[in-house]
Amino acid sequence: MTEEYDTENTGLSIASLVLGILGVLAFSTGLSFVFSILAIVFSVLCMKKKQGIKGLAVAGLVLGIVGLSLWALLVVLLGGLLGLMLIFFGI
Repeated sequence: MTEEYDTENTGLSIASLVLGILGVLAFSTGLSFVFSILAIVFSVLCMKKKQGIKGLAVAGLVLGIVGLSLWALLVVLLGGLLGLMLIFFGI
């Protein structure tokens, strides 16, 4: 059983995909957090309203989650590096 999506309004699904790609590509910047959150929000809105192309919305959701995970991993690694510097060098 397939769900019917309104494919006339594809703006949200395309925006979620583009923002998801930008979130993954810019994972070392603070913009990655913003892009990834927006990709997730737009994907959820697209799926909730059943507008756009479902495949693009799902891809945007997955890329948004990956971008957010990469950003969180970078923050954790930088925090650990800072902690090691404080321990070993007494900065």
